[in-house]
Amino acid sequence: MEFLGLSATIHFLNRLQIEDIDPDPAVGVERATVLVGPPLILTSAVLACGLAMTVLSGLPSLRLFGWLRAFAMVAALRPIAMFLSKIVRRTSQRSLVRSRK
Repeated sequence: MEFLGLSATIHFLNRLQIEDIDPDPAVGVERATVLVGPPLILTSAVLACGLAMTVLSGLPSLRLFGWLRAFAMVAALRPIAMFLSKIVRRTSQRSLVRSRK
């Protein structure tokens, strides 16, 4: 599961390099986050659901492992989702201000 974080970092940095066409680095970070964030959230949610299935196991240690890993995956999603929602709100506010001008 630790490889998921590494893979997400690699994909984010790759997208950041591709989006580095604007002189303002914040724009590139925002674009990379918006493009890479949703697939990362979906992957984490699918993995958490899969790990939650180990709760049905007859082995107590496997049940505990499933609970802990699924909880960790869901707990890691919350900051990512909050960060993405801030960016989406900020972007929509900017587009609204630009359309009024």
